[in-house]
Amino acid sequence: MSRHALPVSIDDSIDTTEFTGDTRDLAVIDDQVSEASIIGLGEAGHGLRDCYTLKHRLFARLVTEHDFRLFGIETHLAEALPINEYVVHGEGDAESALEALEFWVWQTDAVKSLIEWMREFNDGRPMADRIRFYGFDVQSTKAPAAELGGFLEQVDPAFGDEIGGALDVARKGIKPTNRDGEQDASEEEVRNRIDTVEELVEDLGDRFDARKDEYVEATDKRAYRMASQHVQLLEQATELAAVVLEAGYGHEYGWRRDEYMAENVAWIREFEESDRLAIWAANGHLQKGNAHPEDPPDCGPLGYHLDQRFGDEYCAFGIEFGRGTVRTVDTRDASVEFPAKELRAPATDTLVGALFELFSEPQYLDLSAVTEGDDLTEWLEDAQTRAFGPTYDPEIKTGLESDYRVDFTWEFDGLFFVPEIEAAEPLSMVTSRATDE
Repeated sequence: MSRHALPVSIDDSIDTTEFTGDTRDLAVIDDQVSEASIIGLGEAGHGLRDCYTLKHRLFARLVTEHDFRLFGIETHLAEALPINEYVVHGEGDAESALEALEFWVWQTDAVKSLIEWMREFNDGRPMADRIRFYGFDVQSTKAPAAELGGFLEQVDPAFGDEIGGALDVARKGIKPTNRDGEQDASEEEVRNRIDTVEELVEDLGDRFDARKDEYVEATDKRAYRMASQHVQLLEQATELAAVVLEAGYGHEYGWRRDEYMAENVAWIREFEESDRLAIWAANGHLQKGNAHPEDPPDCGPLGYHLDQRFGDEYCAFGIEFGRGTVRTVDTRDASVEFPAKELRAPATDTLVGALFELFSEPQYLDLSAVTEGDDLTEWLEDAQTRAFGPTYDPEIKTGLESDYRVDFTWEFDGLFFVPEIEAAEPLSMVTSRATDE
């Protein structure tokens, strides 16, 4: 294993004012990414500062050495628009832009530093040479409905008033429960919400088709295409809400969500007319195979769909860790505090455990260099890895105790290993929100 590992570094000098890190140690990925146009930057779980910092450095390498100018993250498109305005045009500030996100896991010091670095890179550059920031997730009707309301107020106010009640339903959100099983309405009420927004999506689609020329004339082609995508996102999120109502947050919810995210990643490239895009998400989304082999093959994660659609243009890098702390929400705590939880050390008979025993500094494994019959293959095939979400329930151990299998011989192109990690620090907006609740 040590023959295939190359040392890299975590740059703690990334801060809110400048990026001073040297990325020459990340030249280990240059050959692999030179022919790829979509790069997946994974992480074992959200809330890890060192993963975020490493991915900041990786993205900086892609930008400065490989001319990547598109960045996508596992959040909603409409919520990410204020960040894009800041990154591209300097409108507002990074912290205010991050406040629009529903996912608190990105509202951290490390992600803020990444966004400020993007703005610094863009400052003074020609518009066509600037980094763009996008979201590609699809779990909420709230933000796309709000964006559509604003668009219709500009181009078709009478129709906006006509469908205003349905838009209000979508703006408030239509999911029957959250991931903790908490429900704010009866099943019948939720079904009515979903039916209302399904009809809204149909009405919007018909209207956008019939009034395309008028809408483009009132704005421009780019604004029309963005608004049309919000209609698509509204439809996707409504279909996911229907899945939750019928089957909960199970496998079907997962693979449908990932299929939609793949569609949205493809849309970003088409919208920007640029094919060099880095996407930031969990390892489980970016891997090329299905973590649930009992599902049909086409029910795979985001990475599966990108691999099927784009082939060698898609290159996926995973990040695994040894031990340390992670930032999570304790689901039993009504105050919604964000404690740093200690992570268990990996089992010694696993790939990650072996890496932890061998290395005290961050390492990179070029998985594409591992050949059939190599001694390392048996460690990589059917490897046990860990994953956790942004919430933790110590009674049932969800969040920090989720193990799953990955075949690293083909599901990822490279693997970064970070022996010691620290929890990401939430921004003041996150902790103040918790206090308010």
